[in-house]
Amino acid sequence: MPDTVTTDAGGRSLESRTLRLLPEVSGDFLHTVEEGDRLDHLAYKYYKQPRKWWRICDANAEFMSPQALLGKGLMETNLYPVEWVGPLPLWFNILDALSKEVGIESVVMGTHLSPLPDEQIVDGAILFDIDAGLKADLNTGIRTQELAPDLTHALQVNGITFSAGGRFSYVDDKTWRITDRSSKQVYTFKLEEALLNVYESITHYTWAVKVIHNVMNMTVETIAGGIATLGFSVGEPENVGRIGKKIVIPRNIVV
Repeated sequence: MPDTVTTDAGGRSLESRTLRLLPEVSGDFLHTVEEGDRLDHLAYKYYKQPRKWWRICDANAEFMSPQALLGKGLMETNLYPVEWVGPLPLWFNILDALSKEVGIESVVMGTHLSPLPDEQIVDGAILFDIDAGLKADLNTGIRTQELAPDLTHALQVNGITFSAGGRFSYVDDKTWRITDRSSKQVYTFKLEEALLNVYESITHYTWAVKVIHNVMNMTVETIAGGIATLGFSVGEPENVGRIGKKIVIPRNIVV
């Protein structure tokens, strides 16, 4: 049957065909998809009959088209590496903005190998220094997750107030960090030459966005540009195709 292009209620252009009933097909083994695979070539490889490629399609009924079986259909999947520098990455903004675009079928933050964003804290210039004796309050804060009065006063004098409290973390025996629970701003305390130097630290977040889109409605470049407009840095997208995936090869039936 010839291909047709229809437009659904959401305005997406979709390639379609008249449906046909699928026969019962069972597979004997699996084929690993390689670059350059074609269904007629696979049919010849396994059956010596290139026109029997429909047998392979029928055995992989979860794919809506022969092209999709080998990762060459209208739907394309890409991973976009993203980076955020600052105290509070608004990951939801990516999900919200992309899910509203015509032609984007799915948006997922992270992958099974990276279910959570990676965080790396980089210390900036010294803001000020405080009494080295306050390291006792920092150690107490590690245990209690509470700001001691003397430490609170020393920070307030220098313009730092934790309105919702701080989250303490221990780096080593001369380094501590407090993260503002409200703004997520990080401050690093380092014992250096009998002083506690205080640094305003910056958090670098790296993650990935997995997007499935219709190539007739949306391009990889447009999606990357949309993420970048939200303030994120976007790396080179990685196509997640069918290369290396398995497809079922059914037994040959001689008619």
